[in-house]
Amino acid sequence: MEPLLTTQQVAKLLGKAPQTLINDRHEGRGLPYVKIGRLVRYRRAVVAKKVKECEVVPRLGKNEVLS
Repeated sequence: MEPLLTTQQVAKLLGKAPQTLINDRHEGRGLPYVKIGRLVRYRRAVVAKKVKECEVVPRLGKNEVLS
């Protein structure tokens, strides 16, 4: 089984406040999560996918060189 992340760990990875993730859960939006009793956890693969979806690759101009 893959490791599960806490709200605090995910918030740190995404650069968000933990309360933002909590609010998103209560509003029915945000990342999918796993609820085990009272514990809320996030799958590492789901968080990694979200980060990948947000990736921006800048385009080089005509005379620019990637260094």
